[in-house]
Amino acid sequence: MNRKQNAKLASWAAVITAVLVLFALFYMFRREGNDPRIILPPDPNELSEVNTPAEEIASSGALNLELVEITRENAAALIAAMPRPAAYSSAGSTVVYGGDMSREWTHRLYTLDDYQLIERYEDGDLLDRVIYTPDKVYMWLNEQVQEIARGFFSADAAGRMPTYEDILDIAPDDITGAEYMRETEAPGVWIKASIMSADVEYWIDLESGMLTRAAAARNGVPIWEFTLLELTLQRPDDEVFLLPSGAYVWE
Repeated sequence: MNRKQNAKLASWAAVITAVLVLFALFYMFRREGNDPRIILPPDPNELSEVNTPAEEIASSGALNLELVEITRENAAALIAAMPRPAAYSSAGSTVVYGGDMSREWTHRLYTLDDYQLIERYEDGDLLDRVIYTPDKVYMWLNEQVQEIARGFFSADAAGRMPTYEDILDIAPDDITGAEYMRETEAPGVWIKASIMSADVEYWIDLESGMLTRAAAARNGVPIWEFTLLELTLQRPDDEVFLLPSGAYVWE
């Protein structure tokens, strides 16, 4: 093999090596860029969003897509796929309007995996206290605890406050608006639906996946509104789930 052929082979080897290095760098940065959180799509003027069907979101198990266009067809699947903490506590307020009058409840919610305690207050007085487990419900009635089978009892109904799970039950045809909130201090998702001739709006925080606000109105007249007052992303104390007998609900 002459000197000219050797030079040619060396040149090709250098080119191939450079390509392999670039490919390795590209793959490395691509892997580092995979983020399990939802990433807000960029400004539409800069890059078009990707229209992701609900089936693809649901089958992914988690949202790790860099670009997701939220539509009324995939809104429920997107909300369901948001990562959420398994343990947290929160407080919220629900105001119900009727004519010239209104009534306000405050709620305290403690969640630990499959166990949930809901307390409802009015003017500082405890109205309801309910603990939900996978198979039982414990209700405090007149300082007595009643134990019943879980059945079809809903923790949402007991708390009498909306949650992100309400959105999962809305038919796509009833969703009239859905978009990302890019300009707010805490990025989130806004969804509007028509339910029983009322316009219902939901605001969901992207970081926690929790409902932070909701409101319903009919012909511009408010029916009810919910506001998340505080959210603590920490494990509640086990004593929260202690029964008067001294046993924990999971025993």
